[in-house]
Amino acid sequence: MYCQGCGASAEGPFCTNCGMAQPAQPRPTPVLTTVRSGLSPAVAARQAEYREELHGVNGWLLWLCVTLLVGIPITHIGSGAKTLADPTKWHSILEIVKATLNIAIAIYSFTAGLRLWLLKPNAPQYAKDFFLISTAAVVAVSLALYAANGSQAIAWVVLRRISISGLWYLYLTYSDRVLITYGADQRPAT
Repeated sequence: MYCQGCGASAEGPFCTNCGMAQPAQPRPTPVLTTVRSGLSPAVAARQAEYREELHGVNGWLLWLCVTLLVGIPITHIGSGAKTLADPTKWHSILEIVKATLNIAIAIYSFTAGLRLWLLKPNAPQYAKDFFLISTAAVVAVSLALYAANGSQAIAWVVLRRISISGLWYLYLTYSDRVLITYGADQRPAT
């Protein structure tokens, strides 16, 4: 910049040659930030707040962790233990398979919930795999029991299992909280 009074090179608020006050230099605008990130600083700040608010095991993710750590294991261990405690069911290989499967699902559920709770890498994928595998196993055993015994509760068991597992699978796939807490690699490619 040059002094408007004497034409000498001037840096700062006054010319060092003649002492004349120089016009204020305009401050650089945050255009570079806006251009680079595609967001204005205000939007970027709100987005950072949103990310901070959603990071961690809270909300529906907390509910899922409790369900996987406590609810599903208690239900399945209870069902498996009930079957194994009834000697009249020991003759049926399907009943033994069902009891063993219930205990295996309880253990798998607990590990999926624990991985989510501890923010382990790929925990959402592990939980999604749990929902897919356990649902397929429950449906297969239920259909086999229906074919063998003609149980009337099959439709309710299958429908309930598929719908609940499907909803949690979708939550783990598309939730902003899951994406922010476990990383961008959890979201499917579009």
